[in-house]
Amino acid sequence: MSAMRRQLLFIVLVLMVLVAAGSWFIGSKIQSPAEVAARTAPPTPSAILVAIEKRTLSSNIVTRGTSRFGLAQPVSIVPSALKPGAGVIATLPSRGANLSEGDVVL
Repeated sequence: MSAMRRQLLFIVLVLMVLVAAGSWFIGSKIQSPAEVAARTAPPTPSAILVAIEKRTLSSNIVTRGTSRFGLAQPVSIVPSALKPGAGVIATLPSRGANLSEGDVVL
């Protein structure tokens, strides 16, 4: 082999070794988000203080219905997309009670 070819081969081999070493070094410094999260310590726990508020929890339901004077009618509430189960009637007005507009029926 001529001296020029040996020199070219030596330069190519040195460049390949440098590229391999640089790639290994850079690859060892790259971290995935999961690795970063695993090495991160959780925050120190502390007390959560919130002012207490006393109130009645309630929910208003507006529905349509049909009623007739003098006939017993079954009453049911149509299930909604938010609560697919059948509605529950808590209390009914007493027999003979006078109802006016805006009164709570059930």
